[in-house]
Amino acid sequence: MTDKPENPPAFSLTFGPDATRIHGMDLRDWFAGMALQGLCAFPGQLRDSRRPDAKLHARMAYEYADAMLAERGRK
Repeated sequence: MTDKPENPPAFSLTFGPDATRIHGMDLRDWFAGMALQGLCAFPGQLRDSRRPDAKLHARMAYEYADAMLAERGRK
């Protein structure tokens, strides 16, 4: 058993007579990308600098994604 929340594909497709599945990116990456857009739109909210800190933004984006997956998994 793992403590990690479920991380399903974000854009899973099934098609064709043999039900071929294409998974695409996973939901964690999708959530992180969406969070990163917001973080980059307002970089001054994180630091007193006008220059965005890419490593900080990336880390925070995945923290948001992990929190969203955990909340999604709650019943």
